[in-house]
Amino acid sequence: MTYIRIALLMLFLDCFSAKSLVAATFLAPELAEDNVIGEVLQVNLGPNETLQSIARRFDLGRNQVLKANPNQSFWVRGKEQKVILPTLYILPKGAREGIILNLAEQRLYYFDNSLESGLKTVLTFPVTIGTSGWETPAGLTKVIGKVKSPNWYPPESIRNEARQEGKELPEFIPGGTPDNPLGDYSLRLDFPGSYLIHGTNALGISSIGSRSSHGCIRLYPEDIEQLYNKVTLETPVLIVNQVIKIGLRDKKIYLEFHAPLNRNYRTHTPTKKEVIQAITSRFGEEVLIDSSAISKVLVLGNGIPVEVGNLSVTN
Repeated sequence: MTYIRIALLMLFLDCFSAKSLVAATFLAPELAEDNVIGEVLQVNLGPNETLQSIARRFDLGRNQVLKANPNQSFWVRGKEQKVILPTLYILPKGAREGIILNLAEQRLYYFDNSLESGLKTVLTFPVTIGTSGWETPAGLTKVIGKVKSPNWYPPESIRNEARQEGKELPEFIPGGTPDNPLGDYSLRLDFPGSYLIHGTNALGISSIGSRSSHGCIRLYPEDIEQLYNKVTLETPVLIVNQVIKIGLRDKKIYLEFHAPLNRNYRTHTPTKKEVIQAITSRFGEEVLIDSSAISKVLVLGNGIPVEVGNLSVTN
């Protein structure tokens, strides 16, 4: 079975053009048991480019690209060297409808089942989530509001935090202005409190794919625009914290592990034994498992899916 990354193919046709900023879009796996999309790729980092510019061009998040390229700086303009693009993904567990956001990988998946062609696609975007003390809540919710050029009314808690840093935030920042951190679009979630999926201004671009918000979910400007135009009111939103994801494609078993967030996200770090039990529980005892590959995935914790077995009978 062939899995086509539509947007990425377009990107390589015009590899280093600023016009290449498009969402990561994939054909959804045809088989229900298959849940792996994309491929790990490489590009050459030009002398005037940074990991930050590469991350945005290929719709990757800050932490995602840094973990894949741990010996490179996010900001320093590079020599002509290769950059790993961790554009291989295991879909999170959950119904393939609406939005699923996995806090562990700071990534959102939108399942678009409305195309006239009958094709089903998966759009995936890097996101910023809440920092320590401002955790983004997990659970099942839905979109209850859509606003273009949203106004921002900083809550007193955020204004007090700014004062402690020697800054003074106004009570109101109008939508569409450069100082508005909500960007051009917002989707309101049906959670207690005021939680949004929203864009960002220029100051927030480099934070996409990290844990630095006050609980809201922040996207690149081009990503929130596309998501806003596709999502309707009542769209289900499932927010999970899956540090381990097990995938299957072409009878090959993949494992993805994200080093846990902070303790407030209440994440359990699995052992190799627990991972093997999870694999055999899903696929049966008669699978071929590479335990050393599992160990390497758990040590690295970089979130890149790795093949760790297959469905071949062991005897």
